[in-house]
Amino acid sequence: RYDSDHKLTPTNDIENFFDAEDKKLADDIEKIREVNFSTEYKKDSGRFKSGKINEKEKQTLSDREKGKKIKKPEVKKQEDSDQEEDNNEDVKKANQGKKHEQSDDDDDNDDESLLNVKKSKLESKKSGESSELDDADTYEYLSYQLYGNQKDTIHLMNGIYCDARELTSAIQASREMTHMARRLMVGVFKVEEILNCTFTGRRPTAAGADQVIGKKIDPLHPGAILAILKYSKVTAKSRKWPILRKKDLHTVITQKLGEMKRTYRKQKCQTC
Repeated sequence: RYDSDHKLTPTNDIENFFDAEDKKLADDIEKIREVNFSTEYKKDSGRFKSGKINEKEKQTLSDREKGKKIKKPEVKKQEDSDQEEDNNEDVKKANQGKKHEQSDDDDDNDDESLLNVKKSKLESKKSGESSELDDADTYEYLSYQLYGNQKDTIHLMNGIYCDARELTSAIQASREMTHMARRLMVGVFKVEEILNCTFTGRRPTAAGADQVIGKKIDPLHPGAILAILKYSKVTAKSRKWPILRKKDLHTVITQKLGEMKRTYRKQKCQTC
């Protein structure tokens, strides 16, 4: 049909025809698009056996088409791995701390057993058997080595007393566990009474052996040694000093005993 101006005027049938064609074309395009989506996902992951994709997958593809960054699961996996390593490190440190505490407890038990071990040696000694220890079955016979309870002494622990000036000096001047033990040795033992003593009661085989020929050798009072070790350890823990093992402290005490003997003998020779 033509209007009065001779222009083409489509009828309703023609309009409906083109509308139907456009809709059919749009449907075909959508089907092709869905097939392409399904094929792309099959290539990427191989997880989809059917040609159908859900809304979440459509959204993912849509984001990929728009150029959006998709979070990679490997990042989270790496974070989880780092977190697991941190947790393992914390557990390892905790185990080391427990092991260290257990070692301290073992040292305490060893220190407490020092007195019992030496006492058992005395009690098990048979009559007539040669021994370097005295015949007494207690440590009362070794009390001559100690200052004891006097006016100018302070109770250290377990019935052991220390010279007040030496104890004050040890508390103020010590900076580690060995310093404390060495200073307490001077305050607990009378140096003139331990010249013929060794840490274990055995005769010396090297330095100082000529000084004790033909003389009776006594051990240092085990109760006093135990008090010195315990007091030093308690002080070290309270001041957060490194805690030494019992064996190391025994070496320190043995060395200090030798120094005390040499110093006393040297001074005595100078006064003669």
